[in-house]
Amino acid sequence: MTTVFFNEIHYENLGIDIKEGVEIAGPAGVNVDGWKIVIYDAHGAQKGELAIRGLLPNQQNGWGTLYVPVALPNLHGGNALALVNRRGEVSHFISWGGNITARDGPAAGRAAERISREETVFTPIGTSIQLVGTGNKYEDFRWDGPHFQTFGGVNRHQTFTRLVTPPAPVPVVPPPTHEVPPPVVPTPVAPSAPASPQVIQSIDLQVEKNRAAHHTDKIHAKEFFAIRRGQTFQISLVAPAEVTEASLRFTVYPETQNSYVINVGTKNVGDPDSEWFGYFTGHQNGATSVAVHIPGRAIVGQYTLSASGDGGKTWTPAEPIYILFNAWSKHDDVFLDDEAFRNEYVLNEDGFIWVGSYFNYSARPWSFSQFNTKSLQAALLLLQKIPVAERGDVVLVSRRLSALVNSNDDSGVLVGNWSSDFSGGTPPSAWTGSADILKEYLLNKQPVKYGQCWVYSGTFTTILRALGVPARSVTNFASAHDVPEPTYNRSVDKYFLADGVTEDTDKTNDSVWNFHVWNDAWFARRDLKNSNYTGWQAVDATPQERSDRKFQMGPVPISAVKVGEKGINYDIDFVYSEVNADEKYYIADGRGGYRLVRTITDSVGKNISTKAVGTNARQDITLEYKYKENSVEERASHGADQAGPIQFAIEVDKTTKLGKTIHARLDIHPANGSGTVNVAWSAHIITYTGKPVTVLAKSSATVKVTKGTSANVPFELAPETYVPQLKGTNGILFRAFVTVPETDQSTIVQQEFDFVADDIQVTVEPAQLKSGADGVANIEFYNPLQIVLHNLVLSVEGTDLTKVQRFKFPSVKPGETLKQQVQLHAWGPGKKTLIVLLDSDEINDLTGQAQVIVV
Repeated sequence: MTTVFFNEIHYENLGIDIKEGVEIAGPAGVNVDGWKIVIYDAHGAQKGELAIRGLLPNQQNGWGTLYVPVALPNLHGGNALALVNRRGEVSHFISWGGNITARDGPAAGRAAERISREETVFTPIGTSIQLVGTGNKYEDFRWDGPHFQTFGGVNRHQTFTRLVTPPAPVPVVPPPTHEVPPPVVPTPVAPSAPASPQVIQSIDLQVEKNRAAHHTDKIHAKEFFAIRRGQTFQISLVAPAEVTEASLRFTVYPETQNSYVINVGTKNVGDPDSEWFGYFTGHQNGATSVAVHIPGRAIVGQYTLSASGDGGKTWTPAEPIYILFNAWSKHDDVFLDDEAFRNEYVLNEDGFIWVGSYFNYSARPWSFSQFNTKSLQAALLLLQKIPVAERGDVVLVSRRLSALVNSNDDSGVLVGNWSSDFSGGTPPSAWTGSADILKEYLLNKQPVKYGQCWVYSGTFTTILRALGVPARSVTNFASAHDVPEPTYNRSVDKYFLADGVTEDTDKTNDSVWNFHVWNDAWFARRDLKNSNYTGWQAVDATPQERSDRKFQMGPVPISAVKVGEKGINYDIDFVYSEVNADEKYYIADGRGGYRLVRTITDSVGKNISTKAVGTNARQDITLEYKYKENSVEERASHGADQAGPIQFAIEVDKTTKLGKTIHARLDIHPANGSGTVNVAWSAHIITYTGKPVTVLAKSSATVKVTKGTSANVPFELAPETYVPQLKGTNGILFRAFVTVPETDQSTIVQQEFDFVADDIQVTVEPAQLKSGADGVANIEFYNPLQIVLHNLVLSVEGTDLTKVQRFKFPSVKPGETLKQQVQLHAWGPGKKTLIVLLDSDEINDLTGQAQVIVV
């Protein structure tokens, strides 16, 4: 019979391990001075020991507990702990993560009892593994959990009964002369003397009711008690009689110096923006109801709550409280006064991110899954890396998170990779949503490989929405990247050698990406004087340029970007260039310098796109970021060059499908001049960030033109030339260097091209699923190329339909159709999106999707 034993243990949790330790239970009065805890590794070797001291109190029917803080790394293969009394005898020996037999130390030769429950990197902060049940010896209880921690008190689902006879083996000695530290988290017990009517015996947090009122009931883990600031929530104080005096303490966890005390009153009194207050709302069935107001500027994150009445006893619920931003409250800076917008930008778990080019774009499905438990845990983990004093300011929170979603400075979530080599990780094009990324980040506690801009944005949208900040993913086509030299000049400067075809890569630092994806987050800017700057704020987690010595960007009001504001926080010059820079082309002049040959005022910042509210359509928000191109307002901050006497433009057949010949032409419009036009054609493979990779083909032509008579010069690119070079999100750039000796005119004309991809066909049976029922998705892909595709990976994901499933195929021949059937299970009613991606060695980033109605 074991009467002094390990009663509770915590060794692993989400993020940085917090409050690791064990709890010992035994008969009241047992003096454990001289006892120790011995730690064993997975091989049974003693790795250390910790001396313990203290006197077990009488907490329930002659039993008590003692919390012992101790670092318990969850080593591969597990650990074991031996509880050893002052005579060197092992009182209790347990292990987790593996079956362990001690090789040395006081437990040598003894096999540890492997406990039946374990913790992982997904274990919520503030929980532990505990003994539950009723009895008066270890053998009467069983291990269970994780449950919310009760260190220093009787476990929540545990009842001790009185011992029939005293435990003879355990000597009871006089109490030590030193002061015994109080338990870390005491749990209330039935008092031996008649209780004061005001003694609070427990607190009912009314989790289900409050979650519904605070729009957090979609969080998958039902025990996860999350509420929103700037709003009241209801609790019930259970006591022998109606409670008329009570004090509530809210403590930011684990920063105990940040506490807020509420003396509960009878009236709703206080500043709702900045003050915590509470008031009694009634008494019924042995419980006194209290409404608690969380100020609209409260620190966001995890709290502990404790309550006391006039009996002087304090009661602390086991469950932590998580406070989030609140788009429904006018007292919160993220207040969004539109229910449809709140449903879209806070509550919607599925969406689309637009990719491609401004003339040939497509919607890439993305599963945000912000109410997935792992997503919310990851958001809270990142929040812990932000100084506590900043966590109530959404401006600073969004800025810090923009650095934490990338791995460059803070071991954040994602490692960027813009090459074609994704060994050691997952290609960016293979991700279908945020949940798998965040799950991997939590599991390994290391940055996840790999991401590119849409992956950063999709993940950032998830993090922001999980914390309650309205957010959307925004795609800017023809997005400029202006490199500071040393400051931003709001133009993209490209330099070419004298042939007009070869880009001077040593001189050219600026670029124009086919597309770039960042985020808009909605909140007020009380830090800026202009009240018009409340609203959408651009923030970007993709690591591009350093800001305040870190790879972070924003927030910057997009309304300030539109008017060309300068010098306001944060990073406005960079964002202005992204959406409205002029492009300037320079050619080497043969004398060591460069001459400007062309300025383009309307090539940057096109078709700025996001998902429309309430539908899957694309919403064009270009005019939210900039005035109409070449309007008086748009040109106010630019100086445009005059056009030459002969105008040029490249046209490409935008309906060309992958595997077909691409037809391009240079259109020549001699509006104000005549002459001999010399054309040097070239075609290049470029990354989506605008960087040339490979020259595919070159040709030249000469044509004479006369004023008022148009002409054109054709150019063709065969599939056998370009298909072997296409990788990832690469596209094709057509470039023409044009000179006209008679008018001393020279210029460079460019046009990017992306293919119209054959969609992956996705159908779901039955067409409408019932919640809790199974369904089937049928997926088909036809190979349109004249080459064999190798090593295909088909990825399928759908929030509340299926976790990520991946299927591998060795090859698909030309004209052959790949088919795959996927099992689905519907959870919860609503409109769901099934997302499908296909990658191969030759081509990748092919997408498909299906809308699924669950009733």
